[in-house]
Amino acid sequence: MKHSDHAGKEIGFMTILEKSANAVGPLAGGFLALWIGPETMMLVASGILLLAAVPLLRTPENLRINQTISFHGFPWRQVRRSLVVNQT
Repeated sequence: MKHSDHAGKEIGFMTILEKSANAVGPLAGGFLALWIGPETMMLVASGILLLAAVPLLRTPENLRINQTISFHGFPWRQVRRSLVVNQT
């Protein structure tokens, strides 16, 4: 937020922009796919995703050496039904 007094206004404005982009995005994508072809749009989208992944791949991941996992206090009774797969 730029200013704490205007936080609500800024959040509201960003919400309006988000909802507008969610509405216009598929329409614009469909129009571009009709105009230049779906294969080309898939290639462009793949290229954009690859470019977006570059910063993630360039930054180092934080590592902790000699890390141990402890399940002490884990609620096994609550998750027991989720661990068993029902094949019906």
